[in-house]
Amino acid sequence: MTNSTSGICPFTLKSLASTELDDVAVIYASNPLSKANNDDGALTQEEVQCGHSCTLSPSLISYLHDTSGTKKCPVCQDSPANVVFDSISSAFLISQTINQDGASNNNKNKGRIISFRYGNISYYLWVHSTESIQSSSYYSKRAFSGRKRTNALHRIGDVLGIELKNIRVLYKGKILHSSTKSESVDDISEQLLDISTADILHKRKKPSLVVMGLRRQTKTMEKKQSTTNMYTIASKLNPITLIWNVMRFGLQCTFYTTKSVFGGLYLFVYSLLYPPQQTQ
Repeated sequence: MTNSTSGICPFTLKSLASTELDDVAVIYASNPLSKANNDDGALTQEEVQCGHSCTLSPSLISYLHDTSGTKKCPVCQDSPANVVFDSISSAFLISQTINQDGASNNNKNKGRIISFRYGNISYYLWVHSTESIQSSSYYSKRAFSGRKRTNALHRIGDVLGIELKNIRVLYKGKILHSSTKSESVDDISEQLLDISTADILHKRKKPSLVVMGLRRQTKTMEKKQSTTNMYTIASKLNPITLIWNVMRFGLQCTFYTTKSVFGGLYLFVYSLLYPPQQTQ
């Protein structure tokens, strides 16, 4: 099954042909690795659902993690979106060119794959082992400008939009990376890549690594909501607001009480002038 990158991204409405391969996402309903158990390792259209491409952008990440309900492929809106590859990782794994070291046999794209779960979505992302590359993604330009994307943790933060200090990586219940860890980021990255390589070689259905951490957009939304709540509480506790509320409540009580009194007097006078016997 081949995945063309010449289509139009449903998020940016731009051609994928002009997008860097690192920034092109390929969506699958299930992990292609778990299907490649044939003698020749080949995959068929029936075995791998979907395989449509779109931009690996904040819009895709927000669509997958910030919306409710079952996630569908943003291109066809038919197949479930459970596994996300970038274009290089997808081509690399489906062609079955992985060697025993988990490195690429392709001289054009030297690197390894970092695989992990974030929420209910599994990710397989390419980590280059060569010099810095140019990327068209938002986070690469704004948050990681000029940084070498040769590190698995940087690649995770780049795609998900999580600051490095906020990334938590768990493996079998053990925290491998957090802001309190004193280990080198590069050493941790190599450890994560080794675990991912083992998952790929054993064709595990889901990655062993679990990534946790609030994304920038999520943190911004929560901060705005918290600020709004604080302003609401502060406005209610404002002395002028409290005095106005007390006066308004008092005026309302006075009005309704006066209305009830005059209504009772009217009925009393009416009953004196027009007794029930005379009315009949």
